Amino acid sequence: MRTENDLWALMPPTPGGQNSWLLRAARQCRQHQCEACIATLAEAVPAEPNNYAIHFQLGVCCSGGCRVHLQTSAEIALTYLRLALTRVSPSEWPKERAQILSAMGNTWLISSQESVAVRLQAAISCFKEAAQTYLGVGDMQAWAREEFNLGNSYCELSEETSPRKWEEAVSHYQKALQIRTKERDPERYAVTEENLGTAYRELSSGDKAVNVRKAILCYRQALQVFTPSEFPPQNAALHNNLGNAYVSIPSADSAETGKNLRRALRHFDRALGFRTRVSFPCDYAVTQFNRGSAFLRLALEYPNPQQNLRNAQICFEEAGTGFAQAGQAERTRVAQEQAKLVRAYLQPARGAEAQEARAQPEARVQGQESH
Repeated sequence: MRTENDLWALMPPTPGGQNSWLLRAARQCRQHQCEACIATLAEAVPAEPNNYAIHFQLGVCCSGGCRVHLQTSAEIALTYLRLALTRVSPSEWPKERAQILSAMGNTWLISSQESVAVRLQAAISCFKEAAQTYLGVGDMQAWAREEFNLGNSYCELSEETSPRKWEEAVSHYQKALQIRTKERDPERYAVTEENLGTAYRELSSGDKAVNVRKAILCYRQALQVFTPSEFPPQNAALHNNLGNAYVSIPSADSAETGKNLRRALRHFDRALGFRTRVSFPCDYAVTQFNRGSAFLRLALEYPNPQQNLRNAQICFEEAGTGFAQAGQAERTRVAQEQAKLVRAYLQPARGAEAQEARAQPEARVQGQESH
């Protein structure tokens, strides 16, 4: 999931004197000369070893916070950010400390220094302290950003070690939405609503059907901002997510299940209006796989399933082609296995192969969802 950054802007206070390094670094930064900017900042460290801003900006630059470059290194970035943190007093420089913590949280997420679980917990710790600090100084926009980052980070945790991860994610997204309203900040509002929808859809506690209905409402709220004309990629992703939500609504009523599956197919079709195999092969394949799963469910729910089975086979074959084009070997294999399963249903006379295919558990390919 993509978190948000709070980057310190390279704004030189006055030309000349001991701040001449800042003028040069700011110019190099604006010109996207990242390596030169890092070199300039490193030269300034011996002259001003206690200047937290130099270490902070070096940490941001080395993390690739603005843009990825040849000297991007999360490990080096964390070293500089730790040095910056030791140079600001929590009581005298609370907001500056929160900025550093936020940058550290984002850098932990891209580090390879520790296990995924350790990195996520380190990031969560940083985001939590930053959020509390921003709340204490009354910077509510920054507080909402850190709550959003916390929601994203909890979503990435393992359910085995963090069984309440989705409840935590829901809580943090809801807090962010106290500030991120549609009127005040429409795009961030829409992204947060979409992520909240996905957290609701994955929530295992409570009534599953109620949770999925809440997810659908969140996705529809986001669609009010992410229109197909202004935000086609985001609009397509939302329709893909809405399709997945309708597929996942539990119901003991066969007619209701069929209605939800057909709704899902309409949303997948809308997503494919933008997600073409030529332009976005992986996204196209994800949505085609989801369509195939919906058609297969329809075929298994109702008599005379042949047309739905043929549609499912076409979708899984298209998904396999798209995944192969995108270089997704494992996803290609899964799609091909699902196509094989459907062919076995269509050709029951093949006996053993059909029985083997029927015995396979239903596969799932993770769709692209915004976090």
